[in-house]
Amino acid sequence: MCPQLDCPINEQFTREDQCCRFCAGADFCSVGNDCHSNATCHNLHTEYICSCNKGFKGDGKVCEDLNECDQKGGNDGHHCGQNTICVNTLGSYKCECLPSFRR
Repeated sequence: MCPQLDCPINEQFTREDQCCRFCAGADFCSVGNDCHSNATCHNLHTEYICSCNKGFKGDGKVCEDLNECDQKGGNDGHHCGQNTICVNTLGSYKCECLPSFRR
């Protein structure tokens, strides 16, 4: 059974993948979404979208670890300094000192 809506009829609509009507601006993320566990759900006016979290890449429904060590600098690259080596971690990276160097 569909829930009773508390918005005017002119603000109600039916989503293509649903049988019940919704109010515009509803919290679609909490109703159920298919975003990946490493993604964030974003409510729009009549739907939701998924986007991968920082450190991951994909369409939001499938997110894979981004290897920041493959690129130096920028938004998606590492910022390890001289005498360090970049080590990829899930969703991030860490900089480790080269042998004979320490922090």
